[in-house]
Amino acid sequence: VIDKNGKFITGNYFDEYKAETKLILENYKKELSQRAYDILKVDLLASTEIQRLEYLTIHSSFKDTTFLSSIIRNYQLFISEEESQLPAEATYFSFNYPQYILDKFSIGKYRGVLSKSLKETAIDQVFLELKIKIKGELRDKVLTFLALNLHSTSERGDEMLNEVMSVLNTYYCIEELELFHKQNSVGKDAYDFLLPDVNGNYRKLSDFRGKVVF
Repeated sequence: VIDKNGKFITGNYFDEYKAETKLILENYKKELSQRAYDILKVDLLASTEIQRLEYLTIHSSFKDTTFLSSIIRNYQLFISEEESQLPAEATYFSFNYPQYILDKFSIGKYRGVLSKSLKETAIDQVFLELKIKIKGELRDKVLTFLALNLHSTSERGDEMLNEVMSVLNTYYCIEELELFHKQNSVGKDAYDFLLPDVNGNYRKLSDFRGKVVF
């Protein structure tokens, strides 16, 4: 997807897939509301670019920081025009767009090839860049996505959850994280799930209250 100078190559599988899917979307445009059409348009770009960035991670080395900086700069140039044509409101409702934004700001910063777990040394940088460069409701939605991601993948999960909550302005994002924090705080009862044991008898987690469960 990139050449030896870190510039993104056009006309590959990802561009062909996006072009063909756009044609399908256009064929159904008259049957969709404008809002539905706009959201699907945003989802199409986001899902395709998530795949492109995953492919980039698999097939590229980010050990050379100068080359990595070139890739990040060139990707922004590559995608900026298409992003500028997206309806802003639709980006708030898109299912895939927050993940795409997070992936875009995390190029070379994930721990592994197919990992969505940020390197500990990159957390503060990604958080700061998202706070500064993304605006309004979209910023809050992406930061909420980041906080939920870090809570399950980083030792700093609780710290970053509180940090993100301190800068949010969008009420539903604040409510989402407050509820998540309440349900996942230390001392909170685990979900009382029901599963069969080795003898086929169904047991609840609460049946083992006060005992160590493996």
